[in-house]
Amino acid sequence: MFGILIYEILSGKKPHGSAENLVSVAIDIRETGLIPTFDEHVDPFFKQLLIKCCQFEPDQRPVSILVFVCVLLLYV
Repeated sequence: MFGILIYEILSGKKPHGSAENLVSVAIDIRETGLIPTFDEHVDPFFKQLLIKCCQFEPDQRPVSILVFVCVLLLYV
């Protein structure tokens, strides 16, 4: 959820475009690992962090303290 939330804040867009059928989006996320694409203006380090945060499997996402430290490092 963090990755999707930050995507919406950074881009001002829905994470999966104009998709109207949320069930098909959920299936695509589960079956293909569908994640939103981030614009080129997003810092590459932060982009990789957000991509990891968008992973479907919880054990593939970073723990919250790691996310906090990474965001802190970006602004120090």
